[in-house]
Formats: sequence, structure tokens, C-alpha cells
Amino acid sequence: MSTNPQIAAASPRVVKIAGKEWFISPLTQEEWAEYMAWIQDEWLAVHKRNAADLEPEDRTAVLKQAFDQAGRMTLQSIQSQTITESPSGIFRLVWMHLRRRHPDITPEKVAELLNDSQLLADAMAAVERANEGGLEKKTVHRPKRTARRKARKTERKNASAGRSSRR
Repeated sequence: MSTNPQIAAASPRVVKIAGKEWFISPLTQEEWAEYMAWIQDEWLAVHKRNAADLEPEDRTAVLKQAFDQAGRMTLQSIQSQTITESPSGIFRLVWMHLRRRHPDITPEKVAELLNDSQLLADAMAAVERANEGGLEKKTVHRPKRTARRKARKTERKNASAGRSSRR
């Protein structure tokens, strides 16, 4: 369960897939960290597979670079996006959003369910809606500084006018 009360209290979004309603819950900070670790592991696995047939010296260089890149990865980095935008990355993300309310679901089952591009688009839209305002600070509309200053100045003027009219 989430340690962030805003996320823990957030209502899951509902998406209909294959005639069934699925509840997509927002991810907690711990779950985002888990997803990031999975992305890094996938990045390294791809590079290990690709470097398997290289000469030892070249393999070492490729893997060193891959480890360096994985260590600097963020969700917005180009390297992580190559993983998150892959089918396995998308299915993993949808699965992570579903598993809280549907503990029996697996990433493989998600892949089977989302075999249609429209179903996939609907699920991803629900995932995005579930995370709106999740881990990011909600922005509060505040008037510009000059507008606030003018308002305070007007309030002080009105307050002083009210005191002088009472005399």
C-alpha cells in the first residue's frame, strides 16, 4: 500500500478490456522505483544478449557502457524510453497498475488481453489518468506576484480608510 496518502486515497480508473472491467490504480513511489529497476535490468539484459558474440575486449566495453547508462537512467531518458515504449515495457507498466486490485494478473496475461491496438490505447489512457497528480506536486493556481502585491496594497488602503472614517 502507498505511504503517500494522496495516492493511497486515489480512486482507481476503470477500463473495459475483453468485456471485463479492470481497475487501474496509480503507482506509489516504491512501485515507480520498482519499474525503474526493471527498466535498468531490461537495458542490461538487452546489451548482454547483443554482446554475447563479441570478442571479450569488445564485450567488456559494451557492458561497461551499458552499466554506466543504466546507472544514470531516468524515466525520461532516451535509454529508458527504448524499454518503456517496447511492448514488454508497456505490458509491464499496465500490469503494475492492475495488480493491486487484480492480484492474479500477470504481465503475460496483460499481453494477451491487450492484443488489439485500441484496447492498448484505452489501457494506456487509463494508466495516464490514474497517475494524474500522483507523484508530482499538484500546482496550485496563484495570482502573479504583482497581482498579489496590488491586492494587499488595496486591502491596506481600504483598512486604513475604514479606520480613518471611524474617527
